[in-house]
Amino acid sequence: MAEIQTGPTPTGSSNDGRILAALGYILWIVALVAYFIKPEDKYLRFHSLQAILLSVAEFVVGIGVGIFCILLVFTGIGALLVPIVWLGFLTAIFVIAVVFAVWAYQGKRTKIPIIGGIAESHA
Repeated sequence: MAEIQTGPTPTGSSNDGRILAALGYILWIVALVAYFIKPEDKYLRFHSLQAILLSVAEFVVGIGVGIFCILLVFTGIGALLVPIVWLGFLTAIFVIAVVFAVWAYQGKRTKIPIIGGIAESHA
């Protein structure tokens, strides 16, 4: 379960920082650019790095899902299950990105297990 720290607008982060933090979860390239353009904004750096690491994790899991789907095709039932598996995977990625984007815009410093600790130590 993600650890949520709520409170007022994050210290040192402007409205622009919260918008960039939220967009970083939707588009990883925004997170990458935001990480380097505002090094003084710790809130933005945390969310940017967490969004980048989340994108990398989604990519790695996507490769695993792809391999799983290839194995399903060889079993003979893949034609039915592969679209369902991919749709479920893509829906999960979309929901996670939107939820964390909303939380970032609201000023919540939400840590994803494992990834959040890494992002916090490097922000």
